[in-house]
Amino acid sequence: MNTLNQRYGLNFKKFEILDNGVKVSDRYLWNYFECALSFEEILNKEIISTNKKGGWLVVFFVFLIVSIILGIVQIYYSTDDKWAILFWIGMAIISLAIFLFNKKDFRIIQGLNSANLVFFNNRPDKETLDNFIKEIFEKRRSFFLNKYVSDSFEQDEKLRSLNWLYEKEIIDLDEFNKQKKKLSSGSMGGF
Repeated sequence: MNTLNQRYGLNFKKFEILDNGVKVSDRYLWNYFECALSFEEILNKEIISTNKKGGWLVVFFVFLIVSIILGIVQIYYSTDDKWAILFWIGMAIISLAIFLFNKKDFRIIQGLNSANLVFFNNRPDKETLDNFIKEIFEKRRSFFLNKYVSDSFEQDEKLRSLNWLYEKEIIDLDEFNKQKKKLSSGSMGGF
């Protein structure tokens, strides 16, 4: 799977894994944005973030309190302001709905210079997104191994590059030991 399509409301995103990075297309109504991040710009940090418009929750509580106060006034003073109570309750329900529908969960892979890969969390589903992100990191790992531990480098330079890849958490300890063993046996091909 080299492509992931996501949709959240009127926002459409397309992520495409290239040979040297990830291309992102983002469309929301009439706005369109497209960029590409190289694997060298993508870091190992992954964040889950929630974007809520908290102001709408405050508005909901204000409308709810006004409705309660009007209800109490109507009970004690027998006023005929039933429509006013319904209006304020309706406004409270609308503001609560706006708050709930504006809540978005994001899964972010951090990049250099604030150039992040921002996915809608669990869109189209959790398994598809997990597999796509794993594929990004796997292609990234292969890219770095091919670039920095290739046959064109001397043995000691390959070892320094391998240590650097391990320190930057591009490869894990198992991969580091496997590549180091290949390096000591003299066969570095086949990433």
